[in-house]
Amino acid sequence: MNSLHAGCGNSSRTGSGQSRHSRTPRLRLRRLVPADEADLIALDSDPDVMRHVGSPTGVKSPEETAERVKRRVPPSTGSER
Repeated sequence: MNSLHAGCGNSSRTGSGQSRHSRTPRLRLRRLVPADEADLIALDSDPDVMRHVGSPTGVKSPEETAERVKRRVPPSTGSER
């Protein structure tokens, strides 16, 4: 069993057995969707956040984040969020 799911609450699975999201009493983990773009731009623009995350670290421009979302987040199927 994946350590992410070992004893940590609910997990929704697709027909192929892959996890779509995982929940604990305080946290829900799921794949990013295109609708997350505005939230990711806000995080990537915050110096307090980006001091601790990112590769390379440092504030990202909204355009840079939007381009990264387009490259890495699969197109929406309309059933997310």
